[in-house]
Amino acid sequence: MAPELLAYRSTDAGQTWSGPVTVNDVAESAREGLHDLALSPNGDLFSTWLDLRNGKMELWGASSRDGGATWTKNQQVYKSPGISICECCHPTSLFDAEGNLAVMWRNSVDGARDMWMTTRAAGATQFSPAHKVGDGTWQLNACPMDGGRIVALGRGKFGAVFQRAGEVFFVSESNAEMRLGKGKQPIAMLGGRGPVFFWQDGNDLVSVERTGDAPTKRATDARFAVIVAVPRGGGLLLAYEQGPAKEKQPGIVVERLLMERLGRSAAF
Repeated sequence: MAPELLAYRSTDAGQTWSGPVTVNDVAESAREGLHDLALSPNGDLFSTWLDLRNGKMELWGASSRDGGATWTKNQQVYKSPGISICECCHPTSLFDAEGNLAVMWRNSVDGARDMWMTTRAAGATQFSPAHKVGDGTWQLNACPMDGGRIVALGRGKFGAVFQRAGEVFFVSESNAEMRLGKGKQPIAMLGGRGPVFFWQDGNDLVSVERTGDAPTKRATDARFAVIVAVPRGGGLLLAYEQGPAKEKQPGIVVERLLMERLGRSAAF
């Protein structure tokens, strides 16, 4: 099969699946395999990916209003004024509760590999002018393969957590940076008391439940964490790979984090 961005869908809670449907409308342009998918409050989907249709890495996107059965004409979200955006860092996208959309990626401008973001207001079709996230910069002649995550702060405002030179930062709606600790591959989501952060520090998965707190070790020999919200007040689900890094088949751990007290969890 040609290297495309494909969508499968299920209407019976995963019992059966239909597809695939090709999302990119230029053949083999999405062959890098770095993409993200966001769900809006009204059920619309938005997919964004690294795209090579114009010969250099750009950021493109498409929407679906029927659960992934069909996708809109592709839209260029951003192209770098330099050679390309960062070639191997995954982009990330997120709708807030009001239907506003944010997209973030690692750029490559004049040797700097910094995070950039654009937003699209609820009901709009065009994105705002892109801006650099945070006030620091990272001169790097390589790709760190670490794309960060967006945090919805409400009222159309978005923050972000990301890694720069082995340090993890959180940027709030004011675009001011807050250092969280050393590490890489950070993720975040709103909890009961504000944003909750997880990232890899060496061989450990660590977390910060409130900005300003010191990182706490959550798991040893753990990596590649992801987090999702459970509907109807069900808290958060945290999943990560665990086991010695050299294992060919490491274990997968899933924890349910309670919104009111995120320090307590139940493992599945």
